[in-house]
Amino acid sequence: MASNKKLTNFQIKLLKKNAHKLKPIVMISSNGLSESLINELENSLMHHELLKIKISCSDREDRKKIITYLLEKTSSHLIQSIGKVAVIFKQNNQTQINLPSS
Repeated sequence: MASNKKLTNFQIKLLKKNAHKLKPIVMISSNGLSESLINELENSLMHHELLKIKISCSDREDRKKIITYLLEKTSSHLIQSIGKVAVIFKQNNQTQINLPSS
């Protein structure tokens, strides 16, 4: 789905805990996705690693398609998706979030 390395359940649980306090950094309107939005998302992932995204689309299936597209384009992991908010993670080389190996 995304990055080569699969996250463990324990790592996902830890990332959900860290994401709880975050505010959405990227907001996707009903106008959809653009190349500049994808670039901004990749830059934000590089800087923050863990992002909350708000998707202002009323249709659940459309939100799922948007999330899947974003994960493929950014090679990130879906941590959680609740309603119109998704949390994604992409670890960079100079990681700020230390994930335990198990």
